[in-house]
Amino acid sequence: MRRKVTLIYNVCTKQTDRVVKIDWGEDKTAFGEWVKRLQGQRKGRLSNFLILECLAFWDLKGLELSFSDFFDSDLFGANLEGANLTKADLRGAKLDGVHLPKEK
Repeated sequence: MRRKVTLIYNVCTKQTDRVVKIDWGEDKTAFGEWVKRLQGQRKGRLSNFLILECLAFWDLKGLELSFSDFFDSDLFGANLEGANLTKADLRGAKLDGVHLPKEK
């Protein structure tokens, strides 16, 4: 069910080109834990998961994403302002239009 909701959300955000906020509550790790449950263990260097191709236009502002596996993911237009991406694997990720913190 969660995968189906994610697919529907992905289609909607790509049609509107809008970042839509999801309330993850006070727990800054909730999104990362949720993705990890849906993602599971990668079974090879080049394998990817459907969930990682459905993250365009997600609002991930201020979330704890350190050490996350976003290999080959679609983060197009996502809001990553203030997100902790320390040592996150972003190799091959689609990062066009990503909202990043403004430099001071």
